Amino acid sequence: MSMSDRLDEITARCDAATEGSWWGSMIDGRCEVFAGTGSGSDPMLAAELLPGDAEFVVNARTDLPRLVAALRAVLELHVSQFDRAVDHNGEPGTYCDACNVGPWPCPTVRAVQAALGEEADDDR
Repeated sequence: MSMSDRLDEITARCDAATEGSWWGSMIDGRCEVFAGTGSGSDPMLAAELLPGDAEFVVNARTDLPRLVAALRAVLELHVSQFDRAVDHNGEPGTYCDACNVGPWPCPTVRAVQAALGEEADDDR
């Protein structure tokens, strides 16, 4: 299976799952999973969730670590390097070692940061 196919499968599971916040709690030693409906109504208990929700929950334990590992691998490749003459003015600055572009952060790191809702981390 290609990486694109795997990501398409994960995306399909996410799209088929109930929108809104998901959370869990332990009650009398039993885990209960809740999902928000996205419509402002009461959350649904896992036993009441839709078939797409079950598929999402069942695969989350393997999907999420794979996605985190993939993003970490990308970010490990895209690291900042200091260069005394990185910009067109010959001013000192930083650039991406993988992309060989400046200024830091590179477009790849900015895209990952935006997808994660993070602020730019210029110190990496």
